[in-house]
Amino acid sequence: MQFVIVLFSVLIGLLATADEFQPSRQNEFIKTSADDIPSNKIVFFVPGLNFNSSRFDSFERDLHANDVQTYRLFLRYSSYRPGPWESEDLGAIWQQGFVQALEYFAKLCEENSNLEVVLVAYSLGTVVSENVLQNLKSIPSCFKKSIHFAPAYQVNPWLQPILASTKILYSGIHIPSFNLEEYQTKNYIYVGEYEGLRNNILQLEKREPKALNLKHYLVISKNDELVDVDYAVDFTKKIRQDYEYVFVKEEREDIVGKYHLIIDDSSLSAQDYQKVLQLF
Repeated sequence: MQFVIVLFSVLIGLLATADEFQPSRQNEFIKTSADDIPSNKIVFFVPGLNFNSSRFDSFERDLHANDVQTYRLFLRYSSYRPGPWESEDLGAIWQQGFVQALEYFAKLCEENSNLEVVLVAYSLGTVVSENVLQNLKSIPSCFKKSIHFAPAYQVNPWLQPILASTKILYSGIHIPSFNLEEYQTKNYIYVGEYEGLRNNILQLEKREPKALNLKHYLVISKNDELVDVDYAVDFTKKIRQDYEYVFVKEEREDIVGKYHLIIDDSSLSAQDYQKVLQLF
């Protein structure tokens, strides 16, 4: 039934507005904590596809209260530049933004030998960041820990044919977004964005991953309607030497099993929220 719903939405998208454009190369990387926080720890958030990163606000608020600095990477795309999207690989552009952030943190490491950076990535952000980390000869010394929320290493089997179809569809087509409204940046997703996700998944799938020496936490819900949970659990063993699984459950009954896992203080139980916060 889910497959039929998504397929119907794709057909609607084919009849809907399509743009002829290429994505912006700008990936905005900003500090979201006050400059006067004298911290030796930084938490770096990398969002998912069409994810309103203000949903990280609750974590940032609590981290700031404990003198932890925070940064966010915004994976940008734009429909306002003329030209065919097909001339660009959006997945590669997202990776470029993450590389630029890593270079910035590497400089901070050189300036402060006591600095600790915690990478927190969600959904698409986990695939983008992991592809980059796997390609590095060495990871900046201050990177000590990684946390992956609902990683999109692989989508559920019923979604894979839909994701594969993005290769033959025009990239500027709008497809309705199934993300919960308050977690969206917009109410549609471009086919090209899904293609960027697909390209990153395929790249990660085809490599022989290294087990990186980073303390790692996989935070996931068994009810997640998008990601292949069993695959995520198994793949975690291949990419880290030291890892733990943290299973959480959405507190809100209106989202259980209906949406991609949402991580914030309004969707998780107070107990699960605190459990996740302690991972930082």
